[in-house]
Amino acid sequence: MVEQVNGVYRIRARSAIADGIMILLFIGGVVGVLFMCFGFLFEPDEPIMWLGIGALGVACFVAGVLMLKVFKFTKLVAEVSEEGIREYASKVSNGLIRWEEIEKVFIYFIAAGGRRGWPKTEFIGIVLKDQDAYIEKLNIIQRGIIKAGPAMGFSAPINIPCNMLGEDAEKLLEICNDMLKKRATV
Repeated sequence: MVEQVNGVYRIRARSAIADGIMILLFIGGVVGVLFMCFGFLFEPDEPIMWLGIGALGVACFVAGVLMLKVFKFTKLVAEVSEEGIREYASKVSNGLIRWEEIEKVFIYFIAAGGRRGWPKTEFIGIVLKDQDAYIEKLNIIQRGIIKAGPAMGFSAPINIPCNMLGEDAEKLLEICNDMLKKRATV
């Protein structure tokens, strides 16, 4: 989901944790209702217990529907402004990456695991003009990740997985390239 607030584009993605909880609630709801039905069939002497399990199942199912429809659990993936990009997906950015530091932003594919026949994974890559100066600002773990990237098939030091963004990946790329062009003409 791309939203613009005061000239800053915020790109959000659905939270995988919230999706997992939602699926568990749906499964819990279905299992609870099934237990209630089977309980009444096989143990009709304990209706209160089976009604309670069924009510709990229905409550779980309703909570799952609320998570799906009402509460939009998202996390911030990137912010794009006139100053630059702040990305939160790859964990190797050190805050704001200024447009003056960025050479290009593009989409590319790598094969998962580098093997033939495996599905390709799509990334938005951010290539820096002076990668060494940028790496100096990072902590030791972030440095190791960026330096290991080319050996793992990554074409850029900073990468945002497109599967997090879905259809918004193209929109993010378009916004970034528009900002880069705007900065080049200034």
